[in-house]
Amino acid sequence: MSVLKSYGERDRKTAPSRTYKLSGSRISGMADGIEAVEQAIKLALSTERWRHAIYSADYGCELIGLFGHSQRPSEQTVRLMIEETLLEDDRILKIEDFTAVYSGDLLKMAFTAVTSFGNIEIERSESVG
Repeated sequence: MSVLKSYGERDRKTAPSRTYKLSGSRISGMADGIEAVEQAIKLALSTERWRHAIYSADYGCELIGLFGHSQRPSEQTVRLMIEETLLEDDRILKIEDFTAVYSGDLLKMAFTAVTSFGNIEIERSESVG
């Protein structure tokens, strides 16, 4: 399915993606398919890797560690971090049309996540100051 590792013959097929639907800090029903993958993308990008013991070392994003230095990371570096984060989920096949533009203390990113359920357009901003 997603970020939970399993090993053996079961790996060969994608597990169901049905999960709880989050609305802010509340659970509001169930999500499946492309809606569940979009939620998983937003959660993975919002979770700092290695910060929370509940998640494995394969889950979360390392973007936060790139900021706050004198030299800003390149678009290629940011893209690699996003891909490393999201391609752990076997429902996400690839990342396309990636752009990253700095605007003052803000990094604006946009990309298309190609998933086994369809394409998802993601736009995200991160403070780099």
